[in-house]
Amino acid sequence: MLTAVESAEMCGIARSTFTSYVSRGQAPAAVGFDPDTGERVWNRAEVEDWVKTRPGRRGRPPIRR
Repeated sequence: MLTAVESAEMCGIARSTFTSYVSRGQAPAAVGFDPDTGERVWNRAEVEDWVKTRPGRRGRPPIRR
């Protein structure tokens, strides 16, 4: 399971961008809540598949941190 922050990092985007995609139905939906923190969590495999297939991904330079 991944938090929104972890999912966004995997995608190379900001957390706010990831959650915006989720709210518009353009990214995988959360599958539940972390029992310790109450944060929404996502299925790692679904996020990985989405990263590989999301539109416009080709040709984007990696995010520099």
